[in-house]
Amino acid sequence: MSEINSGTIFHIQPYSVHDGPGVRTVVFLKGCPLNCLWCSNPESIEKLPQIRTKGNLCEPGCVKCVGACLENKAIEKNASSVLLDFRKCRFCTIKSCISVCRTGAIELCGKEISVSDAVSEILKDRKFFGAEGGLTLSGGEPFMQADFTIELLERIRNAGISTAVETSLYAPFSVIEKALPYISFFIFDIKLINDDLHKHYCGVSNEIILRNIVKLAEIARIPLLPRMPVIPGITDTAENIDGLSEFLMGNKLKYINLLPYMKMGIPKYAQIGKQYQLESTPVPDRHDMEKVRSKFVSNGMTVL
Repeated sequence: MSEINSGTIFHIQPYSVHDGPGVRTVVFLKGCPLNCLWCSNPESIEKLPQIRTKGNLCEPGCVKCVGACLENKAIEKNASSVLLDFRKCRFCTIKSCISVCRTGAIELCGKEISVSDAVSEILKDRKFFGAEGGLTLSGGEPFMQADFTIELLERIRNAGISTAVETSLYAPFSVIEKALPYISFFIFDIKLINDDLHKHYCGVSNEIILRNIVKLAEIARIPLLPRMPVIPGITDTAENIDGLSEFLMGNKLKYINLLPYMKMGIPKYAQIGKQYQLESTPVPDRHDMEKVRSKFVSNGMTVL
């Protein structure tokens, strides 16, 4: 049975140096209100645990999952890997295919964890944090699981460890404000200034996000770092860069971090029964990234 002080996560990553200052342990929470077409963690969008397949891990000759499938038609096996028809899957989880798979070719992505157990896992890495490192909550969207997020941040902060969040800011500001006393470093994504484009590429309006940025810039007394993913032909346009620059600087935010679009997450889509929609979008090279950086700098911003 679920507890109030528990959350659903899909990964805990130690020794990260890209998710805030210093060496950090990143806890990835499931559930995101956005559905960005370039998302590199599509398994983070659904809040509940879900089945994921990794056919390359299949044991040759093993067909236990085929027989264990209660539908008996949702799983097939070719010469080398498992084939799961997600349209037929009834998500029986531990009662069937997952329980008989010995290699992880079929697994449950996501698990419920209590705050106490999460704290214990994070404290195992404490000796690696140093003066700047600590915990980063990412996702998904951490503020979708507000009770778990706030309590975990509070307990880690009270233990004298730095805390950070990576958020879309698509959440009630009352939740964000409640968490602020327990956050040392605040990282938020800002992707598209045009609302229609934001709806098209991210699935939701950006009104809440922009409104929260304004409020956050007014009251926060901690470092705030905006990030923009550089998606060729989508976020890297002059109109978008100029609009974001004007908005951020108008709220006294003069720094931005640029994240180059990557395709490393594409295989994850098939693993959870989804189709990736930006196959033809190129990965930006150094020249592309420099053009975006130079444009922000010419607008008066500092690029980190």
